[in-house]
Amino acid sequence: NGAAFCVMKDEKKYDLARHAAQPPANTLPLARLERFIEHADAIVADIASRVKKKRCLVIIEGYVDSGYGGTSLVLAEFGGILRRKLYESLDIVLLLEPTTGSMKKFVCGHGGGDKPRTIAYLARYYDLPVDLPDSDRYDAFGLALVGMGLRGRMKVTELTPDRQQILEDLFVTKKKKRQAKAIASAERKLRLEQAREAKAAAAASAK
Repeated sequence: NGAAFCVMKDEKKYDLARHAAQPPANTLPLARLERFIEHADAIVADIASRVKKKRCLVIIEGYVDSGYGGTSLVLAEFGGILRRKLYESLDIVLLLEPTTGSMKKFVCGHGGGDKPRTIAYLARYYDLPVDLPDSDRYDAFGLALVGMGLRGRMKVTELTPDRQQILEDLFVTKKKKRQAKAIASAERKLRLEQAREAKAAAAASAK
């Protein structure tokens, strides 16, 4: 129903805006897609008017992996249209897609970055109004901070090791992440088994 964006030069110089989508004319797929196209056109035109042909680092929410459940397909449809329009209209150096969870953890600086904590952090350190029902602007601002972190231009928020790890993970493929988790799990099981064997051997020798 709506989307927000943040064009950020640094943590104190930014444009934050939200676009509301018009309701579809009917429930047919064509009406839904036409609505998405019009919505994407309006958003990207507004971004382009602010960027003014400068090269861009684009940080966009990874819709499909954000835990929306049944609405993921709709968001993926709109996300695909929006991404194509961005590439057609802007001079994009790099486009990255952190999940909402990664963005919130980055903003809060630790693993407990839920929506209320994220909004509270941004309201406190960046003088943004607290508005829980309309969280799109906070998501857009948080994603812009991820971009500032990648560019090494954060001043208000410290680039802690946890935040640095989140940035590094943006360049690791899902396959590599799954492989790393599988290896870590196997190594953990091996250590537990070795510990049990050592304990059993120690108990046997004590007898």
